[in-house]
Amino acid sequence: AVQTNWSGGRESVGDLKGDVLSEQISIPSGLGGNGTGTNPDELLVSAASSCYIISLAAVLERSGFNNITIEQSSIGTAIFENAKFRMDTIIH
Repeated sequence: AVQTNWSGGRESVGDLKGDVLSEQISIPSGLGGNGTGTNPDELLVSAASSCYIISLAAVLERSGFNNITIEQSSIGTAIFENAKFRMDTIIH
């Protein structure tokens, strides 16, 4: 479960709290926001990256590999379309 709280306008800072995650959230400064903490794009790319690397580690372990170490970079590309931003691709 995740609880999010927001009060105010574009330049405000909100809070996101989960079972083990606690972070400030805001609109990125490049989009006219505060730029404090993380933002929805980073959270989405982080979630996708976490799912991918955990699944890969589980597959490798089931295949008999041990002492698994995986480093990964993930890049999300957002596009502005029809007056809205949307995530276009996430590459791991």
